[in-house]
Amino acid sequence: MKNAQLLKVYDLIRELQEVDTLLKRHQQLSEDTFMTDQYLALKDKLFSRLLTILAKPGLASSASYQLVRQLVEKYYGSKSPAHPLSDEWAELQRLAQTV
Repeated sequence: MKNAQLLKVYDLIRELQEVDTLLKRHQQLSEDTFMTDQYLALKDKLFSRLLTILAKPGLASSASYQLVRQLVEKYYGSKSPAHPLSDEWAELQRLAQTV
């Protein structure tokens, strides 16, 4: 890979994998929600950075969106945690499915 943006994506995916591994290990070994929440926040932050890079004009494409979809399925699955805006999210999901 010679493209600097793709190298950043590669590094972020590797870092996301490491954080996800630590998160799972911590969830198995401890009931301490503080550390779990810290790992979840870091995971979300890394994922946000990934999305930002993949949406830039040089990389935005059906291939980058497919990669995003794969990453969402792998690291977030179908489980959706409780969110203060859950009703609003549900409405957006309904809207997205009808379009």
